[in-house]
Amino acid sequence: MPVYGADLKTVSEAPFIDNIDNFKVSKDYIITEDGHLYLMYQPYELDCYAAGVTYVKVK
Repeated sequence: MPVYGADLKTVSEAPFIDNIDNFKVSKDYIITEDGHLYLMYQPYELDCYAAGVTYVKVK
């Protein structure tokens, strides 16, 4: 499961996801101009604070 940075192109290592069983679906999301849906996660939820807000694309 790719995790993206703020530009929605940079892939994060997402070190805070140790397995998919611990993954929580966020209630926050964005829809891009081309219609893609991304779940939005605050710093420290999926990656370190320096990575900022991270996103997971919903297929």
